[in-house]
Amino acid sequence: LPIPSAIPRAPRPAACERDGCRAALVGHFGTYGSHIAPLLRSGLTALLDAEPSAAAICIGAGSDRFVADLAGARPDLRLRLTATGRASPHAAAAHILACDLMLQPYPDGVTTRRTSVMACLINGRAVVTTGGALTEPEWAGSGAVALVPSGDPRQLVEAARALLADGQARAALGARGEAVYRARFALEHTITALRGRPAGAAA
Repeated sequence: LPIPSAIPRAPRPAACERDGCRAALVGHFGTYGSHIAPLLRSGLTALLDAEPSAAAICIGAGSDRFVADLAGARPDLRLRLTATGRASPHAAAAHILACDLMLQPYPDGVTTRRTSVMACLINGRAVVTTGGALTEPEWAGSGAVALVPSGDPRQLVEAARALLADGQARAALGARGEAVYRARFALEHTITALRGRPAGAAA
């Protein structure tokens, strides 16, 4: 069963907060564990090097240490990196919504049990993520995310750059991801499955 987002859908911001008021903002939401941090570090560093006007925000527990370590290794990126540290669900949702793009690499691949990616989808953000050994077939077929092979930071960065350069494609991907979340991954689908009732059947 999919695990739905524990992060709510944030209120939509005013247009000027999303369009043309700042440089592109790339986000990551997670806990920055030892299996994901190296992938994120290499992908994020390469993306910021390739996109000099972009900035990054790291959201969630462990983000402050991750950003401090990255800025220590790359002091030239220090002013383009922000960490929220541990954030409340509503604050995390607001930070996710402020992003133009979410970079969510996983070494074993995105799955329906990754609540970090579910939080991005429920908030309608375009997501670039990785497919791996645990990734279910529905991810490739749904078009909910931009999917690249795990362990290939070059393709991760290329996919992210293409979306940053194309606002219409980015908006379409975010809308599609949110629609797929509501159609397949939202809490009511898990409850229905646990009750053993087909969706739409009478109680």
